[in-house]
Amino acid sequence: MLVKGDALERIRTPEVRALACGDQLKEIVYRCIGERRKRYESADELIAALRAAPPRLKAGVLRTLKGVHLAFTGILSKRRSDAILAARRAGAIVHGAPSLQTTVVVRGRPNALQAAGRDGGLKLMEIKRLREKGHRITLLNEAQFWRLVNRR
Repeated sequence: MLVKGDALERIRTPEVRALACGDQLKEIVYRCIGERRKRYESADELIAALRAAPPRLKAGVLRTLKGVHLAFTGILSKRRSDAILAARRAGAIVHGAPSLQTTVVVRGRPNALQAAGRDGGLKLMEIKRLREKGHRITLLNEAQFWRLVNRR
């Protein structure tokens, strides 16, 4: 109702992308209307998100992929199936999306259709949410990933 001005009309996920506001607010709106288990747990949590800028997603450092639980996001320079195969050969366990088990996310180029801008893809928002809950997730860029898988 606050976004559309009509209590009878709900905002749909694809409409968030077209809102006339910044990416931070789009991300907050998306999280408010998304899956129940991923919504803000309290009004205080929502207000805190409105007050503070979201954390920047910076690439981390990793020495090996052996034993890590890994997910891919974004557009990769090579076929995703090739990246999955390379990750498995390097000893990683590959998941389709970030979860409580995920320890590493490989980030390709952002998709222009992401829900809430450059850092607002669904998987990136999930990483931020999990990090808020205290989960340690290392973000790698694609170049770092290929260096690690080729380091045999």
